[in-house]
Amino acid sequence: MIQTQSCKAFVLKRKLLLEKDISLALFTEEFGKLTVLAKGVRKITSRRSAHLQSGSYVDLRLNKYNGIYYVQSSSLISGFMNLRTEDFIDVIYLVLHTLNSLLPEEVPEVEIFKEVKLFFIKLGKGDNKKQVLAKTLSKILHILGYTDRENTLPKLLSIIEERSDRKLPRHVIM
Repeated sequence: MIQTQSCKAFVLKRKLLLEKDISLALFTEEFGKLTVLAKGVRKITSRRSAHLQSGSYVDLRLNKYNGIYYVQSSSLISGFMNLRTEDFIDVIYLVLHTLNSLLPEEVPEVEIFKEVKLFFIKLGKGDNKKQVLAKTLSKILHILGYTDRENTLPKLLSIIEERSDRKLPRHVIM
């Protein structure tokens, strides 16, 4: 049986698949982190391709069939084009990587979702990116139970590296 659901989501990661399809890691308020398939998005005539880029905030209609989510339709809420510059891109992808690495699948995390929205708002307003990053990562890690207090940015990055088994690029952030 096919179930259709609507949700707003941040695109955490986009992975190319064979043919014209992609796999997306999404972070939604209602369902938490989801992995979904977007069929036919890589076709030259696809209007959804531009919406489904890493870091975009999108409105989606998803179908669930045999335990797999498929993108039925999408519309762009914000691509954060003003933040896709050399100044901000590494900070944004660090937060997206952290969410993709540490969030469990299909567990709603409403508080973290609100923090991510606030992160993009503060960056868009021109707040200090290192302070915004440190505060956001500290809150995310605290909510997930990895820390019990605020830490310095280097300490937060080492916790993320330890949990995700991946070295993070510190040269841009530090």
